[in-house]
Amino acid sequence: MRSRSHRGLWVGLTAASIGLISGYDVSSIGGTLLFITDEFGLTTPHQELVTAALAVGDVGGAISAGALANAIGRKRSLMLVAASYAAFAVLGAMSVSLSALVLARLLAGVAIGVSYVVVPVFVAESAPARVRGGLLVAYQATNVVGMIVGYLSAYLLGGPQSWRWVLGLAAVPAVLVAVLLRRVDDTARWYLLKGRVGDARRALQRAQTGADVEAELAGIRNAL
Repeated sequence: MRSRSHRGLWVGLTAASIGLISGYDVSSIGGTLLFITDEFGLTTPHQELVTAALAVGDVGGAISAGALANAIGRKRSLMLVAASYAAFAVLGAMSVSLSALVLARLLAGVAIGVSYVVVPVFVAESAPARVRGGLLVAYQATNVVGMIVGYLSAYLLGGPQSWRWVLGLAAVPAVLVAVLLRRVDDTARWYLLKGRVGDARRALQRAQTGADVEAELAGIRNAL
């Protein structure tokens, strides 16, 4: 029972951290755009480009997420999201031109778009059944919390150069996600998809202590 509750905790913390990232990034640019405009001399179309870059990247990431998660696994996909987002958040904060900032925002959007698809799949396939619904709700709730934190950060750190700190701070929860993911397995469904029956069995045993693992495996096989 203890290992199952610990697994639910790690999966939940991972999902919540990614929710914070996506929510934070959506709102932080709104709170810093005034200072970015002053520094780079942005016109209105330039401002629209900066704010739209993340959404365009989201679409591209979401479209490719399913194939990526099936190819390398849910866990590795999220580790790639975390590492990529941390890098692009720092690059955005260090941007010295409009084009560099737009590119960093676009690529960060791709990472977030992947997370929109993979996080719910990861939670649904790996969290214990009794906490699965709550963790998915928590993931959505932390998106909203992230938006609030983004606006507060922009307000508290507002200043001509501090916009770089506001954007760069988003790398912190991304690093946390990478650390948390080291504590969990990939999902039994993905292991079976790749023919790794032994790994699938171990993942189910850790996720659902006391459950009929063989029956669970059979059910997953029938659904594939």
